[in-house]
Amino acid sequence: MIRLTTILMAMVFSFAAMAGVENGPEKGNASDAKVAVMKGRKLMKLVYVNDHQSKVKIAIINERGKRINSKTLRNTSGFILPFNFSELNNGKYIIEITDDEGTIIQEIDYTWMPPKKYELKTSIYEIGDSERYNLAVVSENNKPLTVEILNNQQDLIFKERIKDYNAFSRIYNVSKAWNGPFTFRVSNGEMSKYIPLKD
Repeated sequence: MIRLTTILMAMVFSFAAMAGVENGPEKGNASDAKVAVMKGRKLMKLVYVNDHQSKVKIAIINERGKRINSKTLRNTSGFILPFNFSELNNGKYIIEITDDEGTIIQEIDYTWMPPKKYELKTSIYEIGDSERYNLAVVSENNKPLTVEILNNQQDLIFKERIKDYNAFSRIYNVSKAWNGPFTFRVSNGEMSKYIPLKD
């Protein structure tokens, strides 16, 4: 237990020096426990460290004073407890931590952050008038790439999975295909780009 407490204490001081960690004001009879909040995109992690075991009550309260989550831990001197904020509205929240010594208040601003969109860049040009097209693709998400060719009725006439995840350049010959003009569809598992060819 001493080792766990030491590790958690080190984490608290380490996290307190990092962006995304908030330490709020104390309330009433303050506990001597060390507390920090690690802010993530959806998860808030509450870190608590005390030098002795205690019963700890945790409550999350919204701006209107409504208690939206609560939890009680018994006989603990340290923990890291995650709370999922993904279904909550943006705004200010209070995390109230009460142990045998008193209460500590953590105030946090929660703003939902949409997942990052990874760029998918494409370039295509015809080689002379040969109906042969050089397609170049750059993708940022390090996932498999797929190239598809659709005819003018949006029927799939060709499909290829590319082993070079991040970038490639390749020549495609549509001179013997029917029902043009054609459209290239390039996908990286998260988004797709449509590249219509001129007739």
